[in-house]
Amino acid sequence: MLLVHPLAGYLGSVWSGYPVKYFGMTLPGWGWKDEGLKDLCSTIHWWTSLVLVALIGLHVAGALNHALIHRNGLLARMGIGRARAPEAA
Repeated sequence: MLLVHPLAGYLGSVWSGYPVKYFGMTLPGWGWKDEGLKDLCSTIHWWTSLVLVALIGLHVAGALNHALIHRNGLLARMGIGRARAPEAA
């Protein structure tokens, strides 16, 4: 997804006929204007963005699950927050 998403965006821009700018630099537009390919790349770009947002949401939900429900110190092991003191038996 992390490779397909920007590639589909770049190719969609190339096939739209407009120059592609990246941080102020104009990237080479080696393609031609093609409405069908632009629409295909726009669709791929849209769906990969939805999948990426869903995966990020699931990742955050999993981290919150470990932090709030399981309370197993996973976030502390990752360097976020402090480890809980062991409870006395």
